[in-house]
Amino acid sequence: MHGVKGVLSLERGSLLPLLLTLAQSTLRTTPPFTFNQPQRPFSSLLWSFVRQRARRMMPSAQDGAFWESNWQEGVAPGDEWDTSKPTPVLVKYVADGVIPKGKALVPGCGRGYDVGALSDLSREVIGLDISETGANVARDYLKGLDLPGKWSIETADFFTYDRPSSFDFIFDYTFLCAIQPDMRAAWAKQMHSLLKDNGLLMVAIFPICDKEGGPPFALSLEGVRRV
Repeated sequence: MHGVKGVLSLERGSLLPLLLTLAQSTLRTTPPFTFNQPQRPFSSLLWSFVRQRARRMMPSAQDGAFWESNWQEGVAPGDEWDTSKPTPVLVKYVADGVIPKGKALVPGCGRGYDVGALSDLSREVIGLDISETGANVARDYLKGLDLPGKWSIETADFFTYDRPSSFDFIFDYTFLCAIQPDMRAAWAKQMHSLLKDNGLLMVAIFPICDKEGGPPFALSLEGVRRV
């Protein structure tokens, strides 16, 4: 993966975390864990997500004009791609002390749930969104949480975001699956550019299936490892 130093990849099917340290070319696994599932079944969220996107002819994550229009029309918590809460596995890893301290980035942050989950006194978190309206929605949401740490929401295209070697940690959940498959090499190159030498990239791989087209575009553990 273009020399990305650490990749913590989470396969949604088994939720068995795999820590891949490419510098050492070793793969080691940690025991499975459990966490409280969202009240809405994951399968229901997935297929609602797919149906909504197909119905609205949703383009990829690079299409800033579409996302701006979509946010201007209004996206309620829990609607379409909005999960209404932070990613449960991220919340668990924060609580377990697995997530590095320092500077963190959440590309395609949406309403900012995961930015809030990462924010504490040991971490500065930046949420990135291509839509200015979406970024404002995230700012309003996070301001209401009275978070202890330093956070900010920036409006930018991830692929042209110029912050080389800035981040100790980057979290990707439903961003990689939203970009066109032919952009995945560029995604990996940009992740490598943004991470510090000892930085960690955590990718929650979703959706794992054999579906055609997207977004969301189908992903697999092996496919992400090959990028």
